[in-house]
Amino acid sequence: MSDPDAKKKTEEVEKDSWAGSFALPETQDDWKMLEKLGKLKNSTLHSIKKMASGSKVLQVPRGKYYASDEAIVNAALLLFLQAVTGLSGNHDVKWTIERVSFKLDFTNARFTTITDGAMVTKNSGKTRGLCEVKRKQLGHTDQSAATVSKQETAELVGLIKNNGSTVFLNGHHHLTSQYANEIYLLFAKAQVSYHEYLKKGAIGNDDFLVIQRCGPWRVNDPACMEQLAVIILAIVLLADKARFVS
Repeated sequence: MSDPDAKKKTEEVEKDSWAGSFALPETQDDWKMLEKLGKLKNSTLHSIKKMASGSKVLQVPRGKYYASDEAIVNAALLLFLQAVTGLSGNHDVKWTIERVSFKLDFTNARFTTITDGAMVTKNSGKTRGLCEVKRKQLGHTDQSAATVSKQETAELVGLIKNNGSTVFLNGHHHLTSQYANEIYLLFAKAQVSYHEYLKKGAIGNDDFLVIQRCGPWRVNDPACMEQLAVIILAIVLLADKARFVS
């Protein structure tokens, strides 16, 4: 037989409980929305008797994603690449968070590029792919998108001049990038004459570097990440047997 007084007491506790979830409000409007959803008006932490959903975290929509520090994105990307690569055993290549630097000298100028990681061979440490990250999304401003594209191009030029021609990925050099929550794959292919252009400055009709950008794959979308994992693993398997001719 149930106790009416006990049932009434339970109902009073539940009525006085916070019915919402923990949240991360950004603006005053977000706070007001949370106050309404959680029935928190005129309440304090000391007046709440039970938090019904304390294990959940509600992310208030913030529009575009961004990280507080670029190092967070850098670590997230490299850990993902390393985890995916480890799914199929040992390989001749590995992903490293160590920065790779290319110093390029031309007739009248020079420049240096520094990446945010790379795919390298285990035995010789030769670079087979690049990584680049930013804490904000690629297109958060038109100016930033253009600046990032220039940086990516400079890094790929450094990789091409360092590695020479390749049969890897049908003659493509690649760069994996992550900007906030979005991952892209870049594939760069240069004609033979472009290599001569980099070495001697000779200009021909086909002296262009063609770069294809694929993506984005969003890290907060499981289906996206599953698809990307398959592609990354395929690249790693191909890199195991790739030939690079300087």
